[in-house]
Amino acid sequence: MGASTGEVIAAAGNQTTSGDPSAHAEVDVLRQAGLAGVDLTSTFLITTAESCAMCAACAVWAGVQGVVYGTSIAFLKQSGWEQLDITQPQIVATSWLSMPVVGGYLREVTDPLYSDGPPG
Repeated sequence: MGASTGEVIAAAGNQTTSGDPSAHAEVDVLRQAGLAGVDLTSTFLITTAESCAMCAACAVWAGVQGVVYGTSIAFLKQSGWEQLDITQPQIVATSWLSMPVVGGYLREVTDPLYSDGPPG
């Protein structure tokens, strides 16, 4: 989302069933926006669930202004989703970048998306 306009710049969903283990929504949306010439340092990454370590690091490397997510990694793990036990704020804290990370946003909407665990 554009920081000054609130405009949705790109949208994506996980595509890991394609066989590409890096095809997470965050990586895809940052790639789409970057390749389109968007200045990622003027954007916020908004996700339904807290980014995994790979995606959190990608947000840092992209230099986004901040991240907002709904469902936490702790909830994902509790619901049967395989996750590394490191949070997005922890990833950001180890970096050179100071960015706000806001979790739990609309979790009453996002938690039910993940509560039954992964498909299949």
